[in-house]
Amino acid sequence: MQRHVDGESRLVTEYYHRLVVIAVVSTPFPIPLGRRFQQPGEGEGECALVLLRALTARLGRRFVDVLVGDALYCTAPVVQAVEALGLDWVFAVEDNQPDLVADVERLTRGLSTAWGREPDRQWQLWHLPAVYWAAADRAVRIVKVAGSPLRDEPGTGEHPTALCGGGRAEPMAN
Repeated sequence: MQRHVDGESRLVTEYYHRLVVIAVVSTPFPIPLGRRFQQPGEGEGECALVLLRALTARLGRRFVDVLVGDALYCTAPVVQAVEALGLDWVFAVEDNQPDLVADVERLTRGLSTAWGREPDRQWQLWHLPAVYWAAADRAVRIVKVAGSPLRDEPGTGEHPTALCGGGRAEPMAN
């Protein structure tokens, strides 16, 4: 790999490891339950599912109330595998699911479900109990939160966050 080192271009070798960790994060100090190194040619989602299957086989579901992950895990194959294990899940919605992002944006243009104000910021929340996710051919629950600072200071803007979820739990009523 070509890198600039001390002002000149050099060929350098970099070593790194990719690994997935599953941890309990509902405690004041996160408790790692397991880790697995990603194998050559294996994607992060595949690696996580291998580890998740091993952990649920060994420990049962008692440590996994809700599986939370970033947008990388918001794919139909990962969701199907997670639900096959009987787990509930919440994953971020981002540009890897462009149709779902477009639907969320379209459906949250109106008034928010809830809003709030804190001393230094305000926020809005939208709850959409059933949004059709075409890539997975199913409905998912969406929660979107957008916040903004009350003072106009550089670097204080916040990006909206959208999460989708599903699993074995019955959908909540509005």
